[in-house]
Amino acid sequence: MPNISIVIPVYNSAATLPELHRRLTAAAAGLGEYEIILVDDGSRDSSWLAIENLARGDSRVLGLRMGRNYGHTRRFSPASARRRAATW
Repeated sequence: MPNISIVIPVYNSAATLPELHRRLTAAAAGLGEYEIILVDDGSRDSSWLAIENLARGDSRVLGLRMGRNYGHTRRFSPASARRRAATW
């Protein structure tokens, strides 16, 4: 189980996710065990595909896909994101 969970909301951000991942992994390198939970909040672009690709390439990346846009204040259980990619 990771010591740190980094939770990032994602909305129509497919083009920026690879760079975000690169920067996060570089910044978190000395933190010990961590996970990155990317929460797709109903994106209309290919953000979910980008999240799936990142999760396939890095076991520390978890994806959670909201069925529609709930906005940044929607609460969710990180335990529901334990699978590599989940749709909610």
